[in-house]
Amino acid sequence: MYYSCRYIIILVVIGCYLMGCSDTIPQPALLHIEAALVSTDQNFQGSNSHNVQTAWVYVNDNPIGVYEIPNVIPVLTEGLTKITVRAGVMNNGISETRTAYPFYSPYVHEVFLNPLETTNLVPAFYYKENTNFKMIADFEVSNAFEENGNESALLNVVTNNDLVFEGNRCLGVKLDNVYNTFDIITLDQYNLPGGLQESYVEMNYKCSGDFQVLLKGLDNTNTGFLVPMLWVSTKPNWHKIYIELTEAVAQLQNENIGYFQIVIRGELTENQSEGEYYWDNIKLLSIEQ
Repeated sequence: MYYSCRYIIILVVIGCYLMGCSDTIPQPALLHIEAALVSTDQNFQGSNSHNVQTAWVYVNDNPIGVYEIPNVIPVLTEGLTKITVRAGVMNNGISETRTAYPFYSPYVHEVFLNPLETTNLVPAFYYKENTNFKMIADFEVSNAFEENGNESALLNVVTNNDLVFEGNRCLGVKLDNVYNTFDIITLDQYNLPGGLQESYVEMNYKCSGDFQVLLKGLDNTNTGFLVPMLWVSTKPNWHKIYIELTEAVAQLQNENIGYFQIVIRGELTENQSEGEYYWDNIKLLSIEQ
């Protein structure tokens, strides 16, 4: 549930009236969360691009709500106050499944609050120290993907500055009447933790058609098992998505699967004669306990 400043203030007023304290309505301090930042060591953690859209806010370690960014948040606390903000993302790109992203450390800051005064915050988030970067594919030096079969469109490392998200290169596929499908897979296989230890794929992308992301597991005989993760919708402009693999990894590990690959597939629809798909900054992450 997402809250507006006006909605909460109304609730406070009504609550005080019902409790017989209408003569002493508390005046909240105001937190203005202007934006969110993500900072990375790009040599070891890759791009700092993000899609943090909500703030999970705690005051003196007590949760007060989840808010869209930017927002003004009323806080019924005075004096020196500990503010904690966790970075909220759309899990699997779905607005109804927003979550606090498990790989970003909370932003913690002490501020002095006064009633009706506004304090501006721009929380900066960092990857947690126990984040394991299994793969960082920015395509600047090499390509981490290959064709998965002989019938799909050819991959291209794109160098056109008008198409690249950042840096000098990205990954691209073009479909037409000759090559109307693509099916690509990571070159390497990756070991991922099971149980409740989170695993995610992050990616920047833009595309003129939908594409599917799948997780492929391999057992000790190199037999592959595919789990569809989700369909990613058309985006004409660059977008960032966070795809959770945790449950799929646990499911495959129950079948004695030890290693994993990321598969991306797409095809033209009946109404399309061509299609373009581009990706950048694909990361495979896990939390190591």
